[in-house]
Amino acid sequence: MDVRTDKISIDAVSKQFIAASGHKVEALRDVSLSIGENEFVCVVGRSGCGKSTLLNMVAGFLKPSSGSILVDGKQIEGPGKGKGVVFQNLALFPWLTARKNIEFGCKQKGMSESERNQLSTELIDLVHLNGFEDKYPFELSGGMQQRVAIARALAIDPIILLMDEPFGALDEQTRMVMQTELLQIWSSRKKTVVFITHSVSESIVLADRIIVLGTNPGHLKREFKVTLERPRDRLSVDFVKLEAEVQDALD
Repeated sequence: MDVRTDKISIDAVSKQFIAASGHKVEALRDVSLSIGENEFVCVVGRSGCGKSTLLNMVAGFLKPSSGSILVDGKQIEGPGKGKGVVFQNLALFPWLTARKNIEFGCKQKGMSESERNQLSTELIDLVHLNGFEDKYPFELSGGMQQRVAIARALAIDPIILLMDEPFGALDEQTRMVMQTELLQIWSSRKKTVVFITHSVSESIVLADRIIVLGTNPGHLKREFKVTLERPRDRLSVDFVKLEAEVQDALD
């Protein structure tokens, strides 16, 4: 029997903010969750349930008001340090080509030009951007821009990949293609992935496990282990049944 090694440990985490009015707003309350090494976890929930707040705390952009978040048993002190992040609003540098965007983090780390070029070439091939590596972001479609963002996150060889609704702005067909490609990348690179989404069907296509957050304040409501064999058939009886169960938990 496989024994899961916890990569991320979230223990009794709560988060409060001070609103412009001066009142305290509770975004998350007492969330506890363990995520295994190389596990693909999707977090779903209604707007305002604290999905992005939770991801930003794991990324190190925010600190919990109480509780702790550990990666490999060590307290998160800030961004970076083995955590790659992909957002919906891509934050690509418009003055850099696709290749130079991908290489940016490697350059900051002091990697030589030849090493950067070799790595970016591998990643361009991995995310199917061949022929577009010298294009600027405005010359690329939304799906291609998202491929650049994923490759840039992978370039620093993160142990954890954090993705905040990365396909939310894409049309449905492109979104389905990107889901398939992300699973291929995850299968070949084996990263621990935390993926935020509003889409129940997307979470079932991608995840080993689905975490449902409730609202007012955000809290862990339910967990679903997805045992369907990949690639998953969206029209199968088991898929549709699970989709209804997750949707019911959201409702």
